[in-house]
Amino acid sequence: MKFTKPHIYFWITAIIIFIAGLFTFSDKNALIDINVYDTYFIIHLFHLISLISLLYLIEGSIYWVLKKLNVCLINCLTKIHLFFTVGGLLVYFLLMIIFEDDTEVEPGVFNESSILGWVITVIICTILFSQILFILNIIFSTVKHFISNSKS
Repeated sequence: MKFTKPHIYFWITAIIIFIAGLFTFSDKNALIDINVYDTYFIIHLFHLISLISLLYLIEGSIYWVLKKLNVCLINCLTKIHLFFTVGGLLVYFLLMIIFEDDTEVEPGVFNESSILGWVITVIICTILFSQILFILNIIFSTVKHFISNSKS
């Protein structure tokens, strides 16, 4: 089976993320607070899920536009980007479902939540690294495409 439509995977993932966020984080108390020095940024989780879903839609649209322009992407980089971006997010959500029942523990005590924090950090860094590969794939492929079109 030839791998030619990564945009479909991103669009389906975006729809699944949005629907899951619609049913899971529609509660008005589903908030994240981020403390930066003396300032607290409070973000509703549904807004965060909507943003992530929008980013996946945009990535899928970029793949679709490049396919319509007949830009031949580097297949290896496309597969790596797809695997880590879609797969990493699915693993993240699976971990959140598995470790959802988090109870209070004493600070400084070794527990599963500290391991979970490290695992989530690694997953998020991997997803962010794959976005760099996505950008490099687009740049190299479009430059190669325009160079080959200018020669002919």
